[in-house]
Amino acid sequence: KPLSPDTLAGVNQLVLALGPIKDEMTSEDVDYKGVANIVNSFKEFVAPAKSETSRLFEFGWNSANGIDSWSPFGAAESDIAFVGGSMGWSGQVKTPIGGGFAGIKGSTEKLSLQNTDSLKMRIRGDGNRYKFMVTLKNGKRYQCPFDTAKGLTEDIELPLESFVPLVDETQNTVDYSAQSLVDVDKSQVESLGILASMYEFNSMVNPRGSPETFSLGITSIDAVVKPQPQIVLVSSAAVERNLRVDDAQRESEIPIVKLNPGGVLNWKYLGETVVRDSGLSYSIVRPCGLVSEEASGSKLELSQGDRIAGLISRREVAALTAAAVTTSRAEGKTFEARRCEAKDAVSPSATELSTLTTQFQSLVRDVDRYMYGLPMLPAPLEPASISMTSPASSASPSFIVYRDGKPVESAAAPAPSDTPSASSSSSPSFVVYRQGKAVVA
Repeated sequence: KPLSPDTLAGVNQLVLALGPIKDEMTSEDVDYKGVANIVNSFKEFVAPAKSETSRLFEFGWNSANGIDSWSPFGAAESDIAFVGGSMGWSGQVKTPIGGGFAGIKGSTEKLSLQNTDSLKMRIRGDGNRYKFMVTLKNGKRYQCPFDTAKGLTEDIELPLESFVPLVDETQNTVDYSAQSLVDVDKSQVESLGILASMYEFNSMVNPRGSPETFSLGITSIDAVVKPQPQIVLVSSAAVERNLRVDDAQRESEIPIVKLNPGGVLNWKYLGETVVRDSGLSYSIVRPCGLVSEEASGSKLELSQGDRIAGLISRREVAALTAAAVTTSRAEGKTFEARRCEAKDAVSPSATELSTLTTQFQSLVRDVDRYMYGLPMLPAPLEPASISMTSPASSASPSFIVYRDGKPVESAAAPAPSDTPSASSSSSPSFVVYRQGKAVVA
C-alpha cells in the first residue's frame, strides 16, 4: 500500500532494501509493486534534486569579485584586461626559462569550496590547452587540464576528483601520496588560478602543443554542488543479463539466470525501472550472491553492464549502500558489486566511506553508458514475456534435483503412473525442489 504522509514527513532520502515478510508475498508484490508504491508516495513529498551553483568570480560589467582580485604570475609575459564584459588574459610562452608557463590567480576573503563537487567556467577559447589550479592555505596545489575551442564561448565544468595533486617544490610533479582534492578541507582554499604551460604533468609536454601565444576570455567562475541520490535501491546482479539472453544462451548461463525462480529477476528489474523513471536522483546497487558472514576485509569490486558473478556479505552491501547515499559520485549510476577473491586483495579500509566513494568515481552514469562501450539498459519485461524453458523441454514442466545442497542437471517431470515403482518404498536419495520449496518424495 502507499505510505502515509506521516511516514514520509521530513524525509529527503530513501534506502530501499525490500524483502517479503510473509510466505505468500511474491517477488512481484515486493520487488516491483512494493518499490513502486514507496517511490510514488515519496514523490509527493520531495522535488527532484538539481545541481546548485554559487558564483565565485564574476567578470561582467558590475562585478563585486572581478578583475581587480586577479593578477598575473610566472616569468612568461602575460597581461589581464577588462574586455567586453569579461576578463581577457593574453601573453606568450616561448621558452622553458622561468618554468615555461604563464599564470593568473585570484582570491577573496571568503573564498571556500566547502561542499563543492565541481568548478564551472564560462570562457571564450583560443584552441589552446590550459590548467586550472586550486591552491590551499598550506601551499598544496591541485591542477586540472582543460581544452578550449578557438573563438567559441562555452561552459567548462571540472569535477574536483579530476584535479591532480602536485608536490610543493616543483611546478608539475605529481604527488602520489597526497589526499584527493575531494577529501581535503575545502574551506582552506587560498586562491584559484589558470596556467598556460608548455608542460602537462611530470615534465611531459603539453599534448596540444606549447601555447606560444594565447588569449583567453573568462566571464565567470562558479562552484557547483551536485545532488546526492534521493533513492538508493538494493536490487540484484543478473537482472539485466536475464533480459539480454535468448533461450539457447540461457541454458549455459549462471544458475539464477537459468532458473529465474518466480520471475524474480524480471520483477527486480521492473522495480529498478520505476526508480529510474521517477525523476528523482538515484543510485542502484546490484549485489552478487549474498552471504551472511561478517565482512571479510577483502576489497570490493564494482562493475557495470551486469557481467560479473561472485559473493558479497550483507554487511558489505550495507556499507556500500551507506556510502552511496552520502555522495554525488554515486548519483545516476547502476552497478554490480562482489567481493574480490584474490588472496592478496585484502584491505583494512575496504568498506570505509572514503574508499567506497573513490570507487564510485570511476563508474559511469546510466545515461552515458553508450559513450563508454557499456550495453544500453534493456527494456523491462514481465516474466511471461520470457521463455524459461528450452524448446526441447517445453512439453512438460521441469524441476531441479539437489544432492547434498547442490543442484544436479534439470530433468523433465516424469509422466504420472498408477503403478508405484519397485523402489518407491525406500528412502529417497535426493530431494526435489520446485520454485525453491522441497516437494514431498
